[in-house]
Amino acid sequence: MANSSDAYPERPITLIVPFGVKSDSQTYAQILAKHLKKYLNTTELVIENRVGDSGAKAASEVKLMRPDGYTLLLARVGSQVVAPALKPSLPYRHTDFTFLGVLLIEPLVCAVRADAPFKSHHELTQALRKSPGTLKFGHAGPGTIHNMSALYLMRLAGLKLDSATGVGFNGAIEVKEALLNGQIDFMCINAGSFISLIKDGKIRGLLTTAPGRMPQLPELQNSREVGMRDLGSILGWTALVGPPGMPPKLVGKWRATLQALGKDPQWLADLAAMGAISALGTSKDSDKFMQEQSELYQRLVPIMGLQE
Repeated sequence: MANSSDAYPERPITLIVPFGVKSDSQTYAQILAKHLKKYLNTTELVIENRVGDSGAKAASEVKLMRPDGYTLLLARVGSQVVAPALKPSLPYRHTDFTFLGVLLIEPLVCAVRADAPFKSHHELTQALRKSPGTLKFGHAGPGTIHNMSALYLMRLAGLKLDSATGVGFNGAIEVKEALLNGQIDFMCINAGSFISLIKDGKIRGLLTTAPGRMPQLPELQNSREVGMRDLGSILGWTALVGPPGMPPKLVGKWRATLQALGKDPQWLADLAAMGAISALGTSKDSDKFMQEQSELYQRLVPIMGLQE
């Protein structure tokens, strides 16, 4: 492969997506495929979904593929660092892959219904402290960052983890519907799911986990501004990785390609419409980010009693 890396890619590249066709992962895969054609000799990215075990099925399969650059994984926070923290018996860790770059981050928004009595996260945590166990929060599964962010919010506020009752649903769409119809009292979920609802006045955002103010919701404070700095570590994110052992020339080619993509105005606009932020920086920054994320969930999962 080393001799032909200069001509790479010469045929379509398979992009494995670890979640279903209605997921945000699928949307980001489609956005990536659309824009990469401009930088990879118009080569097509063929999207294939490998659903199962919170993303671990896809990651486990890609780890065993040939490292020729023709099978890549759209790595998500759930598949790469949360799943191994939840289930240490999984046959991989995030360092077992050829890392090409973090593509984007998705801040979370913690929110309540517009008619809720809580005007701020301080008022919400006060209510949890006053009447523990009476309020409910929604999530898309015990091991999701939706669940962990709500639990971490309570922990950072000095509350017990059972101060609110978690209610699981089948995906983010059902969680939003549950909030709107009064089945739950609050939730912390990917910001893109909230933007239109907040702007329409149907729900009230309390905070985001964005590193700064979100351009789409400039009036909404982030976790650092409201005194919950560490909550800002809970983010959705998407990276691009390949099987272990990809040749250095291919890795360099991909990293240069992603650097160019990170400056593409149309790429940036498509991410902004989803409530996401391009994270295509230096490889050193991305490597550090991945390691910090892995360490975060290795620490949080046992504390929250979620490890299998």
